[in-house]
Amino acid sequence: MSGAKVEAVWLDPEVTVCEVHSTPLVSVASSILRRCKNFDQLL
Repeated sequence: MSGAKVEAVWLDPEVTVCEVHSTPLVSVASSILRRCKNFDQLL
């Protein structure tokens, strides 16, 4: 998938399953991400 397609899928609240891998999409709480030493790279 292209970067734009991935962004569109992740930003769509109605999408619950990855159309490439057929696995559920999950979310990560922002409080957990803030503790990551590479947080800037995650963005």
